[in-house]
Amino acid sequence: DVGVREGEHLSISYLSSKDLERPVALRRQDLARGWLFFCTCSQCVAEGVVPCCPTCGELADVLISSVDESPYGECNINCDICGKEDVSCFDAYSFHCARCHMDICPACAYVQRTDKALEHGAK
Repeated sequence: DVGVREGEHLSISYLSSKDLERPVALRRQDLARGWLFFCTCSQCVAEGVVPCCPTCGELADVLISSVDESPYGECNINCDICGKEDVSCFDAYSFHCARCHMDICPACAYVQRTDKALEHGAK
């Protein structure tokens, strides 16, 4: 008897087996655009990132572009690292630090994680 145990975590994949082989950034873009969520499954967490703010160190919030309102009202979200303008028009999600109001596009978030991993590996 192979059943579900009480308290056991269940998940379903919204992506095909082929799509699951794509880089995490692309999978998360697809899921945020099509299903309106930022994936935190074990595979995405192992490969991906939810960055800490480079200014204050707080864990950044994920903003789904077509669902979440800009923290600035009608103003567009611009990446404070690379300067990319109106991130919500181009990316399905972005990251926002509620503490110091820093905004990070997905590309900069993944570069930031790679840089930190290289720092820790070098020590």
